[in-house]
Amino acid sequence: GTTEESVTFKSSSSDVVSDLLLGDSFILTVNGTTEESVTFKSSSSDVVSVEPEDDSISCKCTGETVGNATITVKIKEKGFLFFNSTATTLTCKVTVSPKASSIQFNRRQRRMAPNTKRKVRVTLRPSITTEVPVFSSSDPKIARVNAAQKIVAKAPGIAVITATIQNGNTATCRVIVSDRSKRSD
Repeated sequence: GTTEESVTFKSSSSDVVSDLLLGDSFILTVNGTTEESVTFKSSSSDVVSVEPEDDSISCKCTGETVGNATITVKIKEKGFLFFNSTATTLTCKVTVSPKASSIQFNRRQRRMAPNTKRKVRVTLRPSITTEVPVFSSSDPKIARVNAAQKIVAKAPGIAVITATIQNGNTATCRVIVSDRSKRSD
């Protein structure tokens, strides 16, 4: 499955690092270039394959096997007549990891006081995966997971947090939000 994620070079001097799941893709784009000639090359095309896009300033990178590869981007800027032709080289270091096959919360139940936050702790297998689960809540008014992967307890009640990985496997954690528990465990 192709993820719609994209990786962009912020400036002509920055190198980037990206994680990629086996079989997934992202678009690598060079911003701030116009009609210069841009080429993309993978240090190991059996790990990360590179396919230029039609706009000529980006390419599609696909994780072919687990491992590491560096995408080298060469930008040749045309100078005035025959003078001042410059070349810039950028790199994108890519780590391809396997997709998660299983997930579980380290604790199946949590007690929390309203208006507190706790880091979500899940175990993914295989342990070398870089996959990030998608979290949902049975009642976001009671508890939810924020973008920083913290459980946010809002109001008294019980909510079930579900973590889902790409293969459809899920894990759940029951969050009990109560005023009575002055401590959160």
